[in-house]
Amino acid sequence: MRNMNKPVNAGFEFNKRAVIGKIADRSFDRRADRILALDLSPRVRTRLLQAKRDLFCAGLRASRFELLPCEGTYFVLTRYDRISDLSEGDFVRKLVTEHGVAAIPIAGLYLQPFEARVVRFCFAKKDETLRAALDRLVKV
Repeated sequence: MRNMNKPVNAGFEFNKRAVIGKIADRSFDRRADRILALDLSPRVRTRLLQAKRDLFCAGLRASRFELLPCEGTYFVLTRYDRISDLSEGDFVRKLVTEHGVAAIPIAGLYLQPFEARVVRFCFAKKDETLRAALDRLVKV
């Protein structure tokens, strides 16, 4: 178990690893803040985000990405080892430059980074943005 008295600034560690991380973090913050700023009860907000997660996960099932369990987060974790042998950083760069979809490598979120060929996608976005991303991801 990690010593909770010694906080890890995962955002700092990640952001120094890739410019893409900065862009993705800013994009996530704006969209998540909009959803959280809505005058909704926690139950309604939860249902809204669950619907977005379910929409995104259902669409990813038609892709070659392997969905990993996720709960209590704005992100869906996916394994991409059936798609590519690239490192996580190189893979997310390729997703952005060749497919126009941003993902976040998980390797930079650890004190001792390692390659698991797992990336995460934020689903706190408009439904039409999620559908457009899914249309592109099924072609990867």
